[in-house]
This record gives sequence, structure tokens and C-alpha cells, in this order.
Amino acid sequence: MPDTEPTTERWTCMGRRLMRGDKVYYAWLEPGGETYHYAKVRGRPGRTYDASVARTDDNVTVYGEPQYVETLPADDPRVLAWEAEERTALTRLERIRIQRNDEREHRLDELAAPLRELYRKQVGPNRRAALLAALTELVTR
Repeated sequence: MPDTEPTTERWTCMGRRLMRGDKVYYAWLEPGGETYHYAKVRGRPGRTYDASVARTDDNVTVYGEPQYVETLPADDPRVLAWEAEERTALTRLERIRIQRNDEREHRLDELAAPLRELYRKQVGPNRRAALLAALTELVTR
């Protein structure tokens, strides 16, 4: 089926979600009750937007940036749930990032262990300085 012309639909942002491991997607609720996820179509949980949307049999494309319309009541149970899901997703993402950084640091520590031992064996500040200069030269080549 050929692409259709975009129409304006009122969508509600459900907030960010973590999908496919560590990818952040924005969840959107469209008027028919379907949920769609987009990485680059941003919004805030509980806010409604007018979105320029084109539909085909198997694809829903959002064009441009949705335009803010209004905010749902802060005590709406859906908004509270969406905000909690977003906080959970962002917390999980931060945990993944911290774990990756820890793994990198651990790997660097493992690689640096023989160098530390070599440094400790150098007697006197001149020899240690010479070793550090040589290592710096090797790393920055």
C-alpha cells in the first residue's frame, strides 16, 4: 500500500522505556489505544500532543516533533504509573551504565597490574620518572 498523507492525531506520551537491552524509547498512546515506541519522538509522561502521523497497513510514521497541547491531571492513576515506569527505566539505564564503567575500570586495573609492579621495582625517583615518560610516549603515539 502506498504511503498516506500525514494527518494530525492527539497522542499522549507515556514516558521513556528501556527496550532492547539499553535503548531508550518514548512510549506513545494513540487515540485508538495502541502503544507505539519511538527513539526520537520525545515527550513527557502525562502530556498530550498533536502529532503529524502517516499510517500504512504495517507502519505508523510520526513526522516532525509533536506539539504540546495539555497536561493530564497529576493525580490521574495512568500518569502516576507512567511516571513510575519512566523512573524505573531511567534507574535501570543508570545501573547498566555504572556496571559498564565498573567493567571498564576493572579491565584497566587488570591491564595496569604488571605496569604497577614494574613501577614498584624501579629504584629511585629518576628511574620511575623515566619509566612513566616511556609509558606516556607509548600510550600517546
